[in-house]
Amino acid sequence: MADEKVSKGEETRARILAAARDVFTTNSFQAASIRAIANKAGVRHPLVVHYFKSKTALFEAVSSQIQQDLLESHAGFYHHLTALAPDRRLDVYLEGVIRQGLRETDAYRMILLNTMEMIVPHKPLPGLDRMAGIYQRTCSLVGDYVLQGASGDHIDMFMTVFTMTAAHFFGGRAFHQKVLGLVSDAAYERWVGATFRQIFRPVLEALSGDRALSMDKYMSRWQETHGSGNRGFPGGRSGIKSEENKSLLRGDITRQRIIEAACQVFAVYPYDRATIRMIGEAAGFDFSRIHHMFPTKAELFEAVIHANFKAFMNVVSDWQEGTAGMTPEEVFVHYLQKGLFYCFENRETLGMLVVNIAHYENYRDVSGFPFMARVHSNMLEMVKQSAPAGVPYEKVSSWLYTIVMMGYTFAGAPGYPARMMGLEPDSDAYRRRVFETLLYVFMPALLKNVERL
Repeated sequence: MADEKVSKGEETRARILAAARDVFTTNSFQAASIRAIANKAGVRHPLVVHYFKSKTALFEAVSSQIQQDLLESHAGFYHHLTALAPDRRLDVYLEGVIRQGLRETDAYRMILLNTMEMIVPHKPLPGLDRMAGIYQRTCSLVGDYVLQGASGDHIDMFMTVFTMTAAHFFGGRAFHQKVLGLVSDAAYERWVGATFRQIFRPVLEALSGDRALSMDKYMSRWQETHGSGNRGFPGGRSGIKSEENKSLLRGDITRQRIIEAACQVFAVYPYDRATIRMIGEAAGFDFSRIHHMFPTKAELFEAVIHANFKAFMNVVSDWQEGTAGMTPEEVFVHYLQKGLFYCFENRETLGMLVVNIAHYENYRDVSGFPFMARVHSNMLEMVKQSAPAGVPYEKVSSWLYTIVMMGYTFAGAPGYPARMMGLEPDSDAYRRRVFETLLYVFMPALLKNVERL
């Protein structure tokens, strides 16, 4: 009888854990609730607390389970790599990660859902310490079995971008598939595979062949900036210049204030957690005034996206100044600096995008979400028009797409990557490190494309 009770208890605990895994991989920690997990498991709310004490403990249990799935079950894979020739080893490693990532997305979805909400780097969300542990363990495995002899600093650079790219393309699949216009799953999976090979194979070759030093001359090109006080909404916190106020009706000014406040809130909280009341508090007036101009949160979300991202359209064309006669790699360095500076100075604009990418699958029917994907797609077309001369469009397309996404991520949601780097997200040291990291990882693929490597 006792064994039957133990067995039933273990079965109930396992059912709760499975339900929690489902909830935590479709909702961020903040948005998930014990009640939702209980409903999914088909048990009463107090029973979840009986087995796991708190939401934090349950999240930690799910994170631990995912860590075991991701690392321990693939230990043999890394050991197998050491028996292969160096070039073959790189190919097998990449193919293994692509195959596993497309098949087992839970870890990547949890990273994407939660790291984008990590605003305070010294107080990570529960479970993210374990996610950071997975990252460190993976770095060690890659160093020991894939890139023996490579610099630990260079491996960290590679793995930081590799991990965040995987989180996006595996964990944020629905959004990227929509933006890219790849209707079938097979087409998207082919795109992901080709993109990973194109971008990461050359840098892996450089790492394994100790050719990274050839890029040192570009590493010193970053110009440190301390910001202009113009972070967030394009045009500054005030949004509307004083001389413009005179020509605007009072209702237009109020509308602008609402959009600015909404941008601040949507940059920190994903769509499901942001509320009209929060936005009213940020704007400094009663939230009922917001409902008068924007009857629904969905309409406000779309208005914010439209107001913010059209500013980017006006900026990109200006970046072409001074690029005449530059080599492709010099053009890349030029655009990387300009792009990152814009991203860091407009953190809220980019934060609003990256915080909501992981939630696209849940809210794809909310008007603002497909609009966000459409605006992003149009914006990327503008970026591609500024690609270095001499690089075929079909080769540069996915390369540029990934760079742009990494710029958004490192600038718009810096808490987690800054913590991985051991830096303050608002520091010049972090900005410089992001520049150097993206330069280091993406330059080899560019050189490969122009047949310079």
